[in-house]
Amino acid sequence: MNNKERNTKTVVHLSTVHQALDSRIHHRECCSIAAAGYNVFLIAQHGGNETVDGVQIIGLRPMPKRLYRMTIGQLVAWRKVMRLKPDLVHFHDPELLLLGFVLSFTRIKVVYDAHEDCVAQILHKPWMSPWMRRLMSTFMAKLEPLAARRFVGTVVAPSGAIERLKFSGIQNVVPIRNLPRLEDLPFVDSRVSSQSNSDMDRTFRLAYIGGITRVRGAIEMIKAIHLCKTDVRLTLAGDCSLELLEKLQLLDGWNKVDYMGRIRPDEVMTVLRSADAGIAILHPIKNYLEGGCPTKVYEYMAAGIPIVVSNFGGMEDLVSSIGCGFLVDPFNIEEIANAVDKLLSLPDSGKFMGAKGREAALTTYNWDFEAEPLIAAYDSVFDFGNSSN
Repeated sequence: MNNKERNTKTVVHLSTVHQALDSRIHHRECCSIAAAGYNVFLIAQHGGNETVDGVQIIGLRPMPKRLYRMTIGQLVAWRKVMRLKPDLVHFHDPELLLLGFVLSFTRIKVVYDAHEDCVAQILHKPWMSPWMRRLMSTFMAKLEPLAARRFVGTVVAPSGAIERLKFSGIQNVVPIRNLPRLEDLPFVDSRVSSQSNSDMDRTFRLAYIGGITRVRGAIEMIKAIHLCKTDVRLTLAGDCSLELLEKLQLLDGWNKVDYMGRIRPDEVMTVLRSADAGIAILHPIKNYLEGGCPTKVYEYMAAGIPIVVSNFGGMEDLVSSIGCGFLVDPFNIEEIANAVDKLLSLPDSGKFMGAKGREAALTTYNWDFEAEPLIAAYDSVFDFGNSSN
């Protein structure tokens, strides 16, 4: 198909929760759609208006207060959307479902992007009381398929949400994994490979990238490095609530942590270049049991470093089939520590695991394989057909 044909259509990606330069929203989806020829705008939290990699960003002011974001923030977003007179709005937050539902009654085509299974995720929101979690999860289980019936497409990262939506009669579900772009990630010739089996004197760098929470193994990671027999430092790169951060700082092992806070997508490279291994010891809650592999695991693989991950679900299937790391019980501190120690004491094995992960990322697990069905779904919405450029 001719890119000029796509350029006649204005697409708006909308989020009131995420930052504009979010990895999935901007770097993967928006950039790919813009490169295909669509006229792409992104309305999200940002310091101002600018064009980045062909995507025209319309900045929203930071919205730290949840109530403001879900009321006034949505009205602000609505006005910015309508001023652009888009042909399609692709929104990324479950809290925008009602806004998307209203938009679907206009001439605008609407796509909903479910980054995670929100029905399962709500059950573990620490800021909600248990009864509120159950109530909101039940409400979302009703609202999500009801609204999705009005949308021209529902993009879903692999999770229990796919089967749940299909079971509810939603036909236009497009599974899109949140895989890394290879050009964004370095190949790390892991420092493990340059060490002899007897060389235990240097510092071993373990990296964790992503949201830092209890159910993502924050406490277990820190306790484990305290038990490690080797000299290990853990880099934590991601958002962490002040309440949890204060508790983590009191744990034995915090003196071996380098806490970076939230980092930009382009800074992931910096962290992984200095890493010997990656870690992701998520707890076996419903959202993770059914949600496939977290993006960080694919990023570690693309970087060519071995990984230590939880022994269940999509993580177990992936690591077992590829042989790119160790599987551990996410609650067994000693097992986690032993796995990390093995990566340094058996450097050849670590190098082999990293190479296997890198090979799998190059041939199967990267964004190039996800961009094609996303663009095809857009073309289908606009009846552009299947002809090539």
